[in-house]
Amino acid sequence: MLTKALIGDEGRTIELSWENGTRTRFHAMWLRDNALDD
Repeated sequence: MLTKALIGDEGRTIELSWENGTRTRFHAMWLRDNALDD
């Protein structure tokens, strides 16, 4: 389960923290390119 979401690099990245202690970081351009909407 997601425990925290932080916006970093002046809005260029998001870092997600998970219940098991791992962290996942995404760049805004990657998120935009991989969004399911058109």
